[in-house]
Amino acid sequence: MKNRISKTLTIFYILCCYVLLQFGWWAYQLVQLNKENISLTPFDNGHLAEREFLNKLFMIFGEGVVFLILIIIGAAYILRSFRREIQLARRQQNFLLSITHELKTPISTIKLYLQTLLKRDLDEVKKKEAIDTMLDENERLYSLVGKMLLAAKMEDSTFSLSKEKVNVSSLVLKIAARLRSNHLLIETNLDDNVEMNIDSEAIDTALSNLIDNAIKYSAEKILVSLTQTGKQIVLSVADDGQGIADEEKERIFQRFYRVGSEDTRKTKGTGLGLYIVKTLVEMHNGVISVSNNSSKGSIFAIQFNVD
Repeated sequence: MKNRISKTLTIFYILCCYVLLQFGWWAYQLVQLNKENISLTPFDNGHLAEREFLNKLFMIFGEGVVFLILIIIGAAYILRSFRREIQLARRQQNFLLSITHELKTPISTIKLYLQTLLKRDLDEVKKKEAIDTMLDENERLYSLVGKMLLAAKMEDSTFSLSKEKVNVSSLVLKIAARLRSNHLLIETNLDDNVEMNIDSEAIDTALSNLIDNAIKYSAEKILVSLTQTGKQIVLSVADDGQGIADEEKERIFQRFYRVGSEDTRKTKGTGLGLYIVKTLVEMHNGVISVSNNSSKGSIFAIQFNVD
């Protein structure tokens, strides 16, 4: 794929250079031809001939500059669009690599435990461990497929939310309790009885994705906060992980985008989580942003304005 992209870009640059050279050659020929025509035209005064030549020259030069600018703008637009397509193709390729791995691992695990249960007579404790592991892997598969289906649905113009008045404080508390990790502390700092019109399932999905994302990168703890100041509600998830480089902060919300390469990346994921979060938040007329944590890590903040 890299060789094909490199060859295509090389051909594009060669064509651009050829067009510019041809443009210069045509301009030169037009000037020479106009010069010859003027020299053959009878004039009573030599200054009139020179003035006529200059007028023609400026006319050709002016039209040529406009034409050249249009060519450059068109070439720049084509090149920009082409680069975007290249970036999207690369992200899609990374997505296919990651999704293949994400699907293969739980399927292999479930298959291995099923074969073990069929071939061996395990005691009840080991049977329960095997079943619990398969249930966990099945839940992981279900979540993964759910993300892909939701991302596909959101591309459809008919996709809409079902909003109702919800106690956001209680909802956030339930989500945080459901996602508690064995090796991480999830702390909550929530204002009481914060209410707004939302699609509770959509906000559940968005917050769950943010917490799952924080769990992947955090070292010790995650802080989930909910505050209301006047008509402004802010929901944030802070982690103490490695943080996000400034140049990556805008890109991480793009579909299929993940920091780093699939060959060297250690964390799991598909590049859909933050894209889903941003889309669902914007459908609630909210804004999501990411900033550096005061100590280390990142803070994802969602801001809503209550009517």
